Amino acid sequence: MAAPPPYLDPPIKEKANEDTADIGSIPDSVEQSEVEAEIRHSIIEHRVNDPNLDPDIIDQAESALEKGNLHAELKLEDALHDDSIYPEVRAAVSNVDDPTMPVNTFRAWFIGLVFSVLLSGLNEFFSYRYPSVSISSLVAQVVVFPVGVFFAKEHTLITIMANVSYSGAYATYDLGAQRFFYGQHWGAGYRILLVLSSQIIGFSYAGFCRRWLVWPAAMIWPGNLVQTALLTTFHRQKGVEPGQISRENTFNWACWIAPDNVKLNQLMGVQSGLCMGLITFDWSQISYIIQPMITPWFTSAQILISFVFWMWFVAPLMYYNNFKNTAYLPFVTNSIYDRFGDTYSTKKVFTAEGTFDAAAYNDYSQQWLPVVTMINFGLQFASVASIFTHVFFYFRKDLARQWKASLKQEPDIHARLMSRYAEVPNWWYMATFAASFAMALAAILVWPTRLPWWALIVALLISAVFTLPAGLITAITNLQIGLNVPSELIVGYMLPGHPVAMMIFKTFGYVAAAQGISFVSDLKLGHYMKIPPRTMFTAQVIATSLAAIVVIGVQAWVFGNIRDVCTKKAQDGFQCPGVITYGSSSIIWGLIGPRYNFSAGQPYNFLLYFFLLGALMPIPTYILTKRFPRSVLRYVYWPVLFIAAANTAPATGPNFVMGAFVAWIFQSYLRRHHFKWWSSYNYITEAALDVGTGLCTIVIFFTVVFVHGKNTAFTEGNWWGNTVQYNTTDANYVSWLTPPADGFAPAPGGTRYAAAL
Repeated sequence: MAAPPPYLDPPIKEKANEDTADIGSIPDSVEQSEVEAEIRHSIIEHRVNDPNLDPDIIDQAESALEKGNLHAELKLEDALHDDSIYPEVRAAVSNVDDPTMPVNTFRAWFIGLVFSVLLSGLNEFFSYRYPSVSISSLVAQVVVFPVGVFFAKEHTLITIMANVSYSGAYATYDLGAQRFFYGQHWGAGYRILLVLSSQIIGFSYAGFCRRWLVWPAAMIWPGNLVQTALLTTFHRQKGVEPGQISRENTFNWACWIAPDNVKLNQLMGVQSGLCMGLITFDWSQISYIIQPMITPWFTSAQILISFVFWMWFVAPLMYYNNFKNTAYLPFVTNSIYDRFGDTYSTKKVFTAEGTFDAAAYNDYSQQWLPVVTMINFGLQFASVASIFTHVFFYFRKDLARQWKASLKQEPDIHARLMSRYAEVPNWWYMATFAASFAMALAAILVWPTRLPWWALIVALLISAVFTLPAGLITAITNLQIGLNVPSELIVGYMLPGHPVAMMIFKTFGYVAAAQGISFVSDLKLGHYMKIPPRTMFTAQVIATSLAAIVVIGVQAWVFGNIRDVCTKKAQDGFQCPGVITYGSSSIIWGLIGPRYNFSAGQPYNFLLYFFLLGALMPIPTYILTKRFPRSVLRYVYWPVLFIAAANTAPATGPNFVMGAFVAWIFQSYLRRHHFKWWSSYNYITEAALDVGTGLCTIVIFFTVVFVHGKNTAFTEGNWWGNTVQYNTTDANYVSWLTPPADGFAPAPGGTRYAAAL
């Protein structure tokens, strides 16, 4: 039998037993059959669907059960009850709790709400500027740490308020697009109802999903472990020797050497290329897609495999064979193009009244997708379908079991510690949903949004059904899958020609689920740090509501006081890139609609088959994993394999390659061969890099970029190092083939159109 993993001997076992004695520690005199049943439930039954469970623990459990070795079984049971069996959780989360520690204090509420206002307001303000800067909740977690006595639970409550506030409100994109694309100014009442309802409705989803996504130990939520490690370190009286890390940068040397070589620039370029062979030492780039020190290695490996297969193999194969006219367009870009190879002019296909002009569309052009965008759409379709199939086959028994389970029945130490606190009644979440739904109905019916009440219900049903399976994938893999493109596709067919209705549908169909998953993640953070659930609920709702009001006010001030806002001539760079992208998307998906791209006879109809591909692929993998439970197949997650590469553009090669390389060093090599160092320093190192990069970015932005704008030697100097990156075909988005003067395809109304497809 394999040697026991180094984390099976609890380092503070006696303290844990003492702390949990009043909540039901299991004595060694328990019946052997009960011990074996618990081992089967907690370990053996998860050998197929839990890739985070160490194979050595599975081997020990199978050996102990096979031999009927009571001593070995009791040792495993002790490990289950004294601390988490997941080494990442053991490394970052304390297995003891002090129920007398203050948490619901005036200091915590005052500081938490102040930072909710500051984070939401500042991030909302700078989101309209290009280039922008964002202050993360992790930065706030460090900044708020005061001098003197400060309790860990107070600090956690402040952190949670920052978590729910710093990202602002997605619905403000709706408001901005309505104002600048459709000339709709509907007053404060509409803005408050729309933003508040879309922000808060996710709480109800989180509350109903907590028994599946928070209570079980297998739902580790790796993204929370940096914050728990940082909180634990702040409030643990230990001296730590300081260290340092050297600084480097990126150099796109290949394109500098041959700036006019189109194919080389497409393969090696940073702006419109695939970045093959480029490395980076910029932590913000390394951690852009993969949080390498906290994301499980099996996830990082599949992210890299997905990117290499789809973007370094499939995409060039399609592009250089001019599949769907992609060779006439830039290789990597977020833009959509016309048949002349120019960015698609949406103004040419809608009238002055804001309605779709079919005749103008037929005379102008079909929308043509660059190869990377085309693949991204297909992969997003496949990822959504694969989530439901994967969760059904791998987790249906666990989901059914948890439906009847209570928190006190969970064997995990953290669940047992939390069982002493009163849970949030379900009616609180139901009341939250009812209030949010009422506000949403008022917003869409009192004002002329053209979104019918039944469409709002459809959007909420989609997000509600999606929250649990998508949250489960995120809790295990640390990779979130969104519904943005699928929701646009659905509403585009449901309500063609209604762009404002499309935007609101997307907000409730996509954002409600994303918010729900984010709130569940915060519930798990509170679970780890032993924050009473009712205090958690109150803090989340109040901080989110306050932040919603703040971002509405900040947006109103920006739109009313900055000259030429949301235009290319905007003062101080307030060009509103997010609003412009969102509004353009509403024209493509809402005004024109997907029927002109994805219906039968249209050029991208084949992408709908990715839904079928995603639904089918997990099935053979599951069958083979059941047959060979110790094989590498137990780590295969098709939702990850599909969605990972779909993040290409804006992400590029170094984001994937360097992120996976660093992940291998920390989550594979160091974890396996230097476990003691890894368990002590891995998550703190990630926190230090994240916070240091965030603070450095803020300082540079406010002292150089924001103060001087473009009038600095950094951008206007004539030294070749300042200009060489802009003098390449990569920077100029040059296509492989040059479009003919009359277009590479006929107009949709032309007689040759159908044949050209």
